[in-house]
Amino acid sequence: SGRIAKYTNAGAQVALWDPPAGAAEPLRGIAVSRQHVLVLRGQEPQLEAWSFDGQRLLTESLGSRFDAPPEDLYFAASRDEQVFVLDPAALRILRFRLNLPSP
Repeated sequence: SGRIAKYTNAGAQVALWDPPAGAAEPLRGIAVSRQHVLVLRGQEPQLEAWSFDGQRLLTESLGSRFDAPPEDLYFAASRDEQVFVLDPAALRILRFRLNLPSP
């Protein structure tokens, strides 16, 4: 459905964030940095950054930077707001540094 849900350690749901309007495209990956939830979504991949309280802070198109189809991309984030995307078709890892407001 493209929704992001937040749960407690006991398994109780405490938040549910719907995708942005018009974002019917599938999630490709979710990662968590120290202060943000990061999402890779869509056929023309876009990066979304969310605060832990469910506010979308950024939507950035990554466009045609990848040789692999979106379903083959691998996505991760570091605690210090760096995003890594593995493009297996090009045999490379792209690194993005996020400059987002602190919550």
